[in-house]
Amino acid sequence: MILISDFSIKFPLEKERMFLYDREKRILSDKICRMSDAKQTNCFDNPVEEGIYMIIFHIDANSAYLSWEAAYRIQNGASVDLREIPSVVGGNEKQRHGIVLAKSIPSKKYGIQTGESLYSARQKCPDLVVVPPNYDLYIKCSDAMYQILCEYSPIVQRFSVDECFLDYTDSEKRFGDPVQAAFTIKERIKKELGFTVNIGVSTNKILAKMASEFKKPDKLHTLFPDEMKDKLWPLPVEDLFMVGRATTQKLKKNKY
Repeated sequence: MILISDFSIKFPLEKERMFLYDREKRILSDKICRMSDAKQTNCFDNPVEEGIYMIIFHIDANSAYLSWEAAYRIQNGASVDLREIPSVVGGNEKQRHGIVLAKSIPSKKYGIQTGESLYSARQKCPDLVVVPPNYDLYIKCSDAMYQILCEYSPIVQRFSVDECFLDYTDSEKRFGDPVQAAFTIKERIKKELGFTVNIGVSTNKILAKMASEFKKPDKLHTLFPDEMKDKLWPLPVEDLFMVGRATTQKLKKNKY
């Protein structure tokens, strides 16, 4: 396993850079893939030959902040894996401020929600382990994941600090079947960096991102156009990408 702390940081350490990534989550910072009967337009601004579909991966670190902290601690001799106990990443309990930024899977059974106050989370689970955020570490982990992805395509786009899109369209000639390649990437990240990711595979960025949101953690999912009827249509409207709380209420009011 490669020590995360051994990776050089290619980005400024200031917290503002990390928050910039998170703001980018709220909007599509580039052109969305558009398909027509004649051709498909590349999300990365490159034309695609008529009749040839793109292959896009969306890579999403599972419970990123907490997983990265857990991996770092284990690599440095910790005997307890934060991912296997009720734990959260949050602010400073002693100063009585802060919210839950990330939570472990065991904490979910206590009803702990991302975004709620640490005080509320502690009320639900008195034995909850709370660790402070470590933004320098997050950037190192993000960079380490990004470096692995760049081995498989020259076109990798950071969508947030814990998410990337990868254009695999021209990489198939070198690395073979896209689903197998995605599985290899997933396993490499787990083995070499110590944390897990979900990977969605499809013909455009939106479908790839939707696919990565299916069952977690440490999963690989496809959502190709011919799979949409079975995999996408049965989902509740709030599971659609970019559909937030307010939009969900409006859509349900109109019986969508």
